[in-house]
Amino acid sequence: MRVTLRSAIVAALIFASMGLVPELASAQNAAKNKALVQGMMDEVFNRHDLSKIDNAMAEGYVQHNPFVPQGRAGFRGYMQATFAAVPDWRFELRKISAEGDLVWTYGSYSGTPKSQWGQIPPTGKSFNMDAADLWRIKDGYIVEHWDVLDVNGMLRQLGLLPPLGARAQPSGN
Repeated sequence: MRVTLRSAIVAALIFASMGLVPELASAQNAAKNKALVQGMMDEVFNRHDLSKIDNAMAEGYVQHNPFVPQGRAGFRGYMQATFAAVPDWRFELRKISAEGDLVWTYGSYSGTPKSQWGQIPPTGKSFNMDAADLWRIKDGYIVEHWDVLDVNGMLRQLGLLPPLGARAQPSGN
């Protein structure tokens, strides 16, 4: 038993002197943050379980997308309206990375608007929209979010914008 304890103390001192203990803690924190975001995205975006929002987001959640209201309640309301208009809403995660208190995700949102969704009318067509999301985590909760969405691509798929390279038709005089 003494040899094991001594070995553990020596190993801890070696790791600490090499600066590996903070890196290990940082890696564990990054893994927890990724699991939080990935779990929230799967439960909310794919399973449409809005009750999971309370476990994942801080009440004062800050949203940098101008179409989504602020706070946990604002996010919940937006997602509820989205699921009502786009009942087959899904998210496919392709990449996830974390460093410090930030988690980056890259994937695609998809669905078929069946009723008015904000300014988007139901067109009978489906979309698949690429997205990069940045989530900030504090004390085990998502506290802030930014996104970059291929909205133009989505609008083209829905037939609400002309295809790329299409020429505008001259108006008759």
